[in-house]
Amino acid sequence: MAKTTGHLVALATRILEQAKALEAYHEKQDTPLPSFDESASEGLNFPREMEKTRATISDACEELNALVQDPRMMMQSRVMAHLLYFDVVHRFKITSKVPLNGSISYSELSKQTGVSEAALRRVLRFAISNHVFAEKQPGFISHSAASRLLVDDPTMFDWVGSVVQEITPAQLAEGKALEKYPEADESSKTGYMVANKATEQSFYLHMAKEPERVRQFGSAMSGFAKGRGHSLDHLVNNFPWGELGSGTVVDLGGGATGGAAFAIGEKYPDLNLIVQDLPDTVAGAEEKPGVNVKFQAHSFFDEQPVKGADVYMSRWCFHNWSDKYCTKILNALIPALKPGARILIMDAVLPQIGSGAVLSNEERRLRNFDVTMMALSASQERELEDWKALFAAVDSRYRWKGVAQPEGSNLALIEAVWDP
Repeated sequence: MAKTTGHLVALATRILEQAKALEAYHEKQDTPLPSFDESASEGLNFPREMEKTRATISDACEELNALVQDPRMMMQSRVMAHLLYFDVVHRFKITSKVPLNGSISYSELSKQTGVSEAALRRVLRFAISNHVFAEKQPGFISHSAASRLLVDDPTMFDWVGSVVQEITPAQLAEGKALEKYPEADESSKTGYMVANKATEQSFYLHMAKEPERVRQFGSAMSGFAKGRGHSLDHLVNNFPWGELGSGTVVDLGGGATGGAAFAIGEKYPDLNLIVQDLPDTVAGAEEKPGVNVKFQAHSFFDEQPVKGADVYMSRWCFHNWSDKYCTKILNALIPALKPGARILIMDAVLPQIGSGAVLSNEERRLRNFDVTMMALSASQERELEDWKALFAAVDSRYRWKGVAQPEGSNLALIEAVWDP
């Protein structure tokens, strides 16, 4: 008990010290302190040290909150989450009905949504208790910083929609899916497919029948990838592209925009970059003058047509597939590989459980993302040993080179070399 009590004080002390540092930074920069007010700033360009400070405060607060609750309280608070009010807010587009820098009465909001005033009051006051919206004048709703973000950034509004309409039903049905399909390695046999009573080969194909769902999910993913954690700078600046001279780089599953390839090509114009993706994906792709990037229709499950490239890379694709299919991707490369060819995968590397390698909040985020991928498409995030085992299972000539985790990046650089 003494150890736990000491830990409580240590956590509280850490929070106080880091909070003082954060306030001192705001004072020095003459920027407003964090606030729930509608006018609160969002997305300040903090230096990395201050980002660490914010993350440390958040993580310590979360741990302290969990420690001071008994196990029953903690479980009840985490299971009784926030999905209901987010669903109502999204479904009835309430954020767009609340005026910016103003307010709206519950009665007027009831008229605009068709939902009873009493029901709206109950749902939105739950949201307000979690700092989503505000009620500064009794009976009148105004924005908080969080609710205003859903207006200012449409990708965040679409993220909420995707969570309540796609991700959560898939997660809740994953248990049923595992009862029927315990291997959890086929994209046609997932929680998403069970929840939607779908018969297609994947959730992407099922969702494709409804363009608005596709648009919303795509927008949500683009919003999710915003910020420095997914910046292409981490890829451009943390691999020795300059050593390749006029070599060839193939981007597997590089998408319709070829964002990663263009980012590399703009800094290293001597490189020859080829972006590969499915025919429909690259059909409308546009090349840019002065940047040596070409597009090629190709499925990475088929034999690689570009022989003898220096680097075959894939950014944020392998986590979309189970090991069963990732081995097919790596096998399809083998006929094209020359001795010394480098395979570069930019994807997440999960920390070893209990290692303390990352803050607890970050580990929870990664683990949640992992099981979400399982529920959506039977795919996965991987720990370091999983990545090593993936290459080893395909061919012993794939020589493991290592992993680099750029500071501030959510994704790591995972590398193997073809060594016949």
